[in-house]
Amino acid sequence: MSTSRRVALKGAIFRVVAPLIRKTRSYRAWQVYEAHRVSSASSGRPVMPGSLDNTKSVNNLSNVESSDQRRGGNAAEDVLYRLYALSSESSDDYVQIDSEPADPSKIDVRAIAFYLPQFHPIPENDVWWGRGFTEWTNVTKALPQFVGHYQPRLPGELGFYDLRLVDVMRRQVELARHYGLKGFCFHYYWFGGRRLLERPLEQFVASKDIDFPFCICWANENWSRRWDGMDEDILIGQSHSPEDDIAFITALEPLLRDRRYIKINGKPLIVLYRPSILPDANATQQRWRKYCRDVGIGEIVLAMVQFDVEDPRVFGFDVAIEFPPHKLARGLDPINDKLQIVNPNYSGYVVDYEAVIGRAREQSTAPFNMIRGVFPSWDNEARKPGRGYTFANATPISYRKWLDLAIDYARRYPVEGERLVFINAWNEWAEGAYLEPDRRYGYAYLSQTRAALQGDLPTRGPIAGRRVAVISHDAHPHGAQYLALNLTRELVSGLGMGVDVLLLEGGRLASDFINAARVHFLMGISTKELNELFSKLRESGVELVIANTSVSGRITRAVAAAGLRVITLVHEMPRLIRDYGLQSAVRDLVKYSEKVILPSTAVRDGLLEFVDAGSLAEKATLRPQGLFTRSKYRGVGDLTRARTLLRRKLGLPDDACIVLTVGYADRRKGVDLLLEAAAICCKADARLHFVWVGHLDETLREENTAAIEKGGLAAHFHFVGLDFDTDDYYAGSDLYALPSREDPFPSVVLESLSVGVPVVAFSGTGGGADLLQRGVGVVVPSFDVAEYAKAILGLLADNDTRRRLGRNGVELVDAEFSFRQYAMDLLCLGGVEIPRVSVVVPNFNYSRYLGERLACIAEQTVPVYEIIVLDDRSTDDSVETIQRLRHELQPEPRVVVNRVNSGSVFRQWQRGAELARGEYVWIAEADDLAMPEFLEHMLHGMSVDRDVQLAYCQSEAIDEHGQQLMPNYLSYTNDLSVERWARSYLVTGAQEVNDALGVKNTIPNVSAVLFRHDSLCKVMSRELPQILRYKVAGDWLVYLYVLLNGKIFYDPQVSNRHRRHHNSVTLGMTSAAHYQEVVELQECARSMFQMSETSIAAATAYLETLRKYLGVASAPATEG
Repeated sequence: MSTSRRVALKGAIFRVVAPLIRKTRSYRAWQVYEAHRVSSASSGRPVMPGSLDNTKSVNNLSNVESSDQRRGGNAAEDVLYRLYALSSESSDDYVQIDSEPADPSKIDVRAIAFYLPQFHPIPENDVWWGRGFTEWTNVTKALPQFVGHYQPRLPGELGFYDLRLVDVMRRQVELARHYGLKGFCFHYYWFGGRRLLERPLEQFVASKDIDFPFCICWANENWSRRWDGMDEDILIGQSHSPEDDIAFITALEPLLRDRRYIKINGKPLIVLYRPSILPDANATQQRWRKYCRDVGIGEIVLAMVQFDVEDPRVFGFDVAIEFPPHKLARGLDPINDKLQIVNPNYSGYVVDYEAVIGRAREQSTAPFNMIRGVFPSWDNEARKPGRGYTFANATPISYRKWLDLAIDYARRYPVEGERLVFINAWNEWAEGAYLEPDRRYGYAYLSQTRAALQGDLPTRGPIAGRRVAVISHDAHPHGAQYLALNLTRELVSGLGMGVDVLLLEGGRLASDFINAARVHFLMGISTKELNELFSKLRESGVELVIANTSVSGRITRAVAAAGLRVITLVHEMPRLIRDYGLQSAVRDLVKYSEKVILPSTAVRDGLLEFVDAGSLAEKATLRPQGLFTRSKYRGVGDLTRARTLLRRKLGLPDDACIVLTVGYADRRKGVDLLLEAAAICCKADARLHFVWVGHLDETLREENTAAIEKGGLAAHFHFVGLDFDTDDYYAGSDLYALPSREDPFPSVVLESLSVGVPVVAFSGTGGGADLLQRGVGVVVPSFDVAEYAKAILGLLADNDTRRRLGRNGVELVDAEFSFRQYAMDLLCLGGVEIPRVSVVVPNFNYSRYLGERLACIAEQTVPVYEIIVLDDRSTDDSVETIQRLRHELQPEPRVVVNRVNSGSVFRQWQRGAELARGEYVWIAEADDLAMPEFLEHMLHGMSVDRDVQLAYCQSEAIDEHGQQLMPNYLSYTNDLSVERWARSYLVTGAQEVNDALGVKNTIPNVSAVLFRHDSLCKVMSRELPQILRYKVAGDWLVYLYVLLNGKIFYDPQVSNRHRRHHNSVTLGMTSAAHYQEVVELQECARSMFQMSETSIAAATAYLETLRKYLGVASAPATEG
């Protein structure tokens, strides 16, 4: 049949069945073709079927020239020319690989790419598609269908790879990390217990050296010959059932426990492609959640791809992930009429890539958790020759524009506090959706990905963007190295700083450091190269080097010589310093460091063996480290669940008493002492079990085995090896044993105390033992094993004492061992001046507002020093809400619950000022809200003049539901001055009282105020009895007292949202009482400050206005 006959027949069929197919892409493409054919015919210009008149311009096609411009021939010749060119020369768009890896400290959004595993043969595909079939089979048969159509798409450096070769996956990870990606999401094929294409993921998981985050997306469709999951010609089908739900999540369990598995807010992320085709998706997700809780994985985050349903809440899921072209490309018009089509039989559907970007830009904010998705390009011509779905004009530059939109959305609308974007995909070659290097663009898409992720970071006030360096002596998984790693993460993710990490040696944690910051490996480099590196660091803006451990003392001389300030964290006790020959390194670090930071007096006293007391006293500062881990059980009162899970994991009876130890089992950690004590304890109580988590010193294996046999401990002492998931161990144990001979300040003690488990230790062994004497554990004479065993047995038998010590431990860790405070204090000790703001959140029965309130505090552009939530014995579920939310926040809040209601919010102010440790205090009432820039604006005012004691901003008034009542309070202050509050000002306290606060309270909401801590603390401690006399005007009196000591700054921008309730304290007072408080506060102002006659007259006039407004018959007599 001739081409013209085929076209005519197709037209006749489409006209007959139009009502049935009018919404299909094929029909719409035919409509466009017909319109163009008719138009051309009416103009008298002949046109070949499926092509354009060569005289018509080709609009909006990137890198496409007409055949007249290029060769002077027809469209087919143009396509051939391009194919020849592709085989012999590089495109102008080609980007070479570079040697500059992504800087994680500049990346605040995690980019995760979908990963297709169908690049190796499997028996099923051999049967269905022919022997040796892989994705490359389709890729290589694609041909261009129109001028400018980029086909075939040929791979670059990775070639036509086979994923049975694990080295391919290693190189893929190297490229992904180099260009800033933070994980792969593997498509996971599960069919009623049968898995397909499982080998790449299995070998990825088995290869622990491939240290790169990953998660899975269950492609829960049927497999059909149409490649679209529809039910026509099914190759292998799904078998959804309750039993299959459990089998599926059971199969995932080992992946979810893998330390590399991607988590959101500490919860493993599971992605489902199409929940809509499950028989009961809600029931399925409930089964999965229950299973994960029961086996100790804990809570999970369930995400769904936006395929045919957009709102995840319909199915009980937590978050939606855009998966374009689904959703975003729906209904976009084709541009086939603008193309020079060379295949007369072409029936594909071509959309402009810019159109889908426009659609993405138009998307409104989702009313649910959503992660934006992008694709670099899209063209499934390889899978559907001659009828593909293609997005023309996709280029690396246009892709960057779309990715920028997604990154901006992630920053504005984080999911459980985390910013993410998904990219479709890393390697969907047959759909033209890939980041991997190819023959035309090289590394351009990867390069634009890195540029988007690193570029245009949001401003984070006076801290973000400043650079520091961290030195770690190696990257082995031990306490000091974990401290350096988590310090790096806090500086980068928590404070938004740029960080360079210097590793003297490698180790298992090296990839974790690489994922967190820019890493420089120092092993094997020359002195010249080392000095050049330090010079470059100084030139790049590094303000401070934080050297971790005494080993770093070996290079502190060179650091200081390069003009860099350095502070050193010393953790080592004398025995270790001697054993590793670090005496000269210790002397150098004391000599060349600006400060020497010590965790305990034991470490300080130990250093005196190597340096003179005078030199050390001049440099030394005691600052114990903070707790850098975040247990899912922290703040949980009932630990029954943890206890049950731990005993199930260890195969122990429910009534087993567990004594835990975590760390490297060597002689310094006292493994031999604990074995001896355990023998005594287990003989006295057969319910006892000792559990040691961590590597075993192999040189002690025979000795330990003999001790176990001698003590009859074979069934009672358990070496479980290294396990990174320790939450259940700590929270599920009855007691923690610290048998170390010396331990400077072990993090394990803080971890145990944080979940209410007391500790037993030997005296004189370090900072951990010293800490226990603060009522959180028991210390026995040094290495007296009998007394040690007696202390363990005594505590296990005395539940009341053990619980009391546990409660004390929780309170101590919450109060003094914040890791955010530790990181910020180190910066200040090193001369990096940053503001430290304590946020006090007084709460009484505002559970419904706490989530939004705490989130707006954590999202301030200036990272806060601490959050202290003071609950005044609420009768709603406020405490439960706070404990649930605390794990989602940075920094994790300290929660203080009153045993009885205080009776006044001002007592809560006083308590907050007393507990706060920062230089500034923000009393952020639990029901109000703040703009992200609130603190930045207030701190700017504070920094202008050190005498400013109080800064405040303009406020918006909202109702109980968040609806605006007033855009600002200018209508309240205009009677005093129309101009004054229209612009910023900085004046003395006396002037402010004369012009404003002597007349009425012109600061209507304390949430709009930032105080200098010292001033507030003095006022609240000295004047509290006077302040407590007032129900409504107590805040006004506080402002007056504070301003006796200095100046005030005002910012006219609305940065505070003041929530007003119909049953507020003000409205609940009698009119006479309200009026009387205002009278007395005006008198206080006049007694404290000199006021002009004009201001006194204004105050009198205001009183008269207020009296009439409140309906007070006549001014009551002033109380004496």
